[in-house]
Amino acid sequence: MKWTNPIPTIANLIAAPFQAQNSRMTEHSAAASPAIVRYHNPHKGSKYPPTLHHLPFRTRPMTQAAYDNVHTAQRRIGYEEIENLLAVDAGTRSPFGFWYIIHPLSKAQVQRFNTQVLNLLKGWIESKDIYVGDDTQLKMFMEARKETLEAVAREIFKRECAQVESVPDTCEWPVELVDEGWELIDVEDC
Repeated sequence: MKWTNPIPTIANLIAAPFQAQNSRMTEHSAAASPAIVRYHNPHKGSKYPPTLHHLPFRTRPMTQAAYDNVHTAQRRIGYEEIENLLAVDAGTRSPFGFWYIIHPLSKAQVQRFNTQVLNLLKGWIESKDIYVGDDTQLKMFMEARKETLEAVAREIFKRECAQVESVPDTCEWPVELVDEGWELIDVEDC
């Protein structure tokens, strides 16, 4: 039997808060500064519209048991609550009832969701493009959301291509994300 030291090393303590939900380290998995994080108590009514220089509101967990896991997730820059989609429908758990994620979602994460969930997530991100400002962390959050949006849109497109019999196996991605929205690219095969 191999003996392991039960006391965490300083390196482990420093690295622990920065582990991404999808266990891949990106610049978006860094801890968010408390100065731009705002909490919302769900028992005090609806969330206020986000301001220009804050990350999206986090719902304050009401129970200590839920607080530990959620608080860890909420410390990430890419954290967002998807309030138009129940966690159960997305096949995940959440003490709030609705789904929360950490952007960017990986290709593997996106592939496990059904098309309805992907369409709802895509609609949520496209309709909530209201976080603007010069704060570095806000810009990182918006970039992470764009990565998730592109992964979701690609997966939806791939599934639509698979349903069309006349589309060749080398179906290419026909759109790209630009600042003004989605732009069609000339692709003869699709």
